[in-house]
Amino acid sequence: MPEALLQQITRPSQEEKVEEKIEEEKAEKAEKKEEEKRDEDEKDEKEESRENIKEKDKIEAAPEEPEEREQTAPRGRKTANSQGRRKGRITRSMTNEAAAANAAAAATEEPPPSLPPPPEPCE
Repeated sequence: MPEALLQQITRPSQEEKVEEKIEEEKAEKAEKKEEEKRDEDEKDEKEESRENIKEKDKIEAAPEEPEEREQTAPRGRKTANSQGRRKGRITRSMTNEAAAANAAAAATEEPPPSLPPPPEPCE
């Protein structure tokens, strides 16, 4: 029987186990928070260093060629129409433009007849 008493004394009670688990969970949460903070700090430092490098590059590159920038064309399919080559095709818009030009030319040659003055209202 003395052995049974010794075993009971050395075994932790159920309450102690629960308390230990809670403490372990708290410690794990604290460690996770610390790791997250470290990760965030590292990310922030990396971003800041990248931004600083970009700013330095801009500052260094800007004085060398400030006015010589190439215009970037919109990126899309390189069709004949987008490159300005219609290969002799006359489109509707081209005929409309030609008709408008002809009408404008005709209007400048012959002025329209002047309208008579409007009649005065009778009292």
